Order: sequence, then C-alpha cells, then structure tokens
Amino acid sequence: MIEIAAERRTVLKGAAATGLVLGATALAGSAVAATPPTRASFAVLIGRTFVATHASGITSSWRLDGIRDSPHRPRGLSAARLAAWRQADFMLIWSTPAQAGQATYTLNNAATGAFRIFVVPGRRTTSRTTLTAIFNRWRG
Repeated sequence: MIEIAAERRTVLKGAAATGLVLGATALAGSAVAATPPTRASFAVLIGRTFVATHASGITSSWRLDGIRDSPHRPRGLSAARLAAWRQADFMLIWSTPAQAGQATYTLNNAATGAFRIFVVPGRRTTSRTTLTAIFNRWRG
C-alpha cells in the first residue's frame, strides 16, 4: 500500500475518536487501473454496483451508497486548499448483501475499470453489510 504515514495515523486517531471505520487504497498488479478513480468519478456512480473480488477468489456485488468528507481535516487550509484537499481525501460508503470482512478487494465497474481498495466492515443488518474506505492521498 502506498500511503502518507503521518496522515494515516491522524486519520486512524480521528476515526477511532468518532467511531468511523476506515481503510486505505492501493494500486497493484496489471489487473488494476493505471490511475486511481477520483471523487468526481465516484460521485456519478452512487447507487451503482461493482463486482468485488477477494484475494481468495470469492466475488460479491457491492453498491456504492455515498461519499463523505474524510474524518480528518488539516488545520489552517485556505478555502481553495480545503476544496482541493476534499477532492483527494474522502470516504466511500458501500453496502453488500454478502458477508464481507476487513481486507483488500479488487472492485470492477465498467465506468472505473478495476482498482484495489482496502475496506473495513461496519454495521450488519439482516440483509446488508456496510463497508467503508478512506482515500487519503492515493498515489500510484
């Protein structure tokens, strides 16, 4: 995984304090996108389904339910820098009828192609599991 360690620690602390679940993203192998999907590319896909593949080969269908700002917000950013930061640092909220554990999955959708993402499961209802991932300065 490629991450900025100091920012990840801050996000981890912030997530623990707010009770949010989180993950990080990564690029790997030839089967994934050469460039990461952006917040804007995900925004138009809310409500769409993706095929998620676990390293074990098990696949399931995930629905993108929403996008939120990251739980961590750097101090002292101008309005313009805060707007740019929000485009690069954000949370994706997914749901699936399948049981899904904390892990890295390869997601595939016709609009985004394949990409890898680390997710953490949240609440499980009788019919769906919520999954959350945080994009924090994903670099390929």
